[in-house]
Amino acid sequence: SHLVLELYREGPGASVFAGIGTELAARLGDDVAQLIAGFVDRYPPPEVVAGITTRNDYIAAVLDDPVAVVEELVALRMANENPALERMRDLYDDRPLGATYLTTIEMLDDVFADGPPVVGGKSLLSLLREPFQTHPTSIRNQLEFIRDNWAGVLGDRFDALLGGLLRALDVIAEDAKWGLAGPPGPSVAITTEALGYGEYERFSTDSSWMPEVVMMAKSTYVWLDQLSKTYQRDIVRLDQVPDEELDRLAEWGFTALWLIGLWERSTASRTIKHMRGDPDAVASAYSLYDYVIAHDLGGDLAYENLRNRAWQRGIRLASDMVPNHVGIDGRWVIEHPDRFLSLPHPPYPGYSFGGENLSSDDRVSVRIEDHYWDGSDAAVVFQRVDNHTGDVRYI
Repeated sequence: SHLVLELYREGPGASVFAGIGTELAARLGDDVAQLIAGFVDRYPPPEVVAGITTRNDYIAAVLDDPVAVVEELVALRMANENPALERMRDLYDDRPLGATYLTTIEMLDDVFADGPPVVGGKSLLSLLREPFQTHPTSIRNQLEFIRDNWAGVLGDRFDALLGGLLRALDVIAEDAKWGLAGPPGPSVAITTEALGYGEYERFSTDSSWMPEVVMMAKSTYVWLDQLSKTYQRDIVRLDQVPDEELDRLAEWGFTALWLIGLWERSTASRTIKHMRGDPDAVASAYSLYDYVIAHDLGGDLAYENLRNRAWQRGIRLASDMVPNHVGIDGRWVIEHPDRFLSLPHPPYPGYSFGGENLSSDDRVSVRIEDHYWDGSDAAVVFQRVDNHTGDVRYI
């Protein structure tokens, strides 16, 4: 975009660019300064970032000769109109620039349409839009379109651009391959015997597939929310993950999907957060009721459905377990208190446990240390009371 703009400014469009400042002032009046200041603040030029000039001095210079910012505004707008770049829009989102910016783009559309055409009789902005209007969803096809159609537009400058175009197309082609140079070579599973020593730890032995794993990690609930927005429908269970999304992961070369936050979470964790003034909070992913697939994710059947569909595409599912990531109302706390370090009395004399029972199980009452509620202590111990036997433990 910048190269096309530069060639137009130096060639047939010289008179158009020479009058661009006057045209802006006539159409926008005092809003020109506001437009340029907003643009510089959101996209500061290198000389301002490097401290070579100040923001205010730069804006004053641009007000005298706005050509540089006009070129940047046009290039920015072309990126935002390109559907194939939507996934990266956060990097150059022009929506915060507001109505004056959009008015300016409409004005520039008119100005360049009335000005001298580029090669082929097209207006400047029509030419810039042509690659993504012809191939709206593919960066690769857009680059190929430029390669095949813009030699006449760029003239002597085309050869300099061609090297970058070909490199970009090569990178995209390589990125789309399953293996960079044909199928991968044999993987080697490392064993302690091969290294010449034994080990007392009971680690599992490497399998041949392990060195080939390329893993994508997803925070499960966040991922499902993102998929719901992408596919414009509710996707809340694991068996609702679209096949298209699994196809996409496979095409990118991923062979494993690590789902974080799969397990059934603690009711007490959510209750505590609500009581501390965060009514929209959910339970912590590391404060668990039980190591079973969460009911609201569809449970084991939904997980098995996703696992089977993923494996059809060569993708293994992974999940993690940390034994002490257990909620204070977790099933182990209720049914197996002997698995936890505990005392029959509070470990610190200043600790007290007079607060609300946070257990939803009638068999056991659970309370955290009182000072947690006012933020004066960290609640490193909680009280467990067996409601049938009267046994009291501080865990």
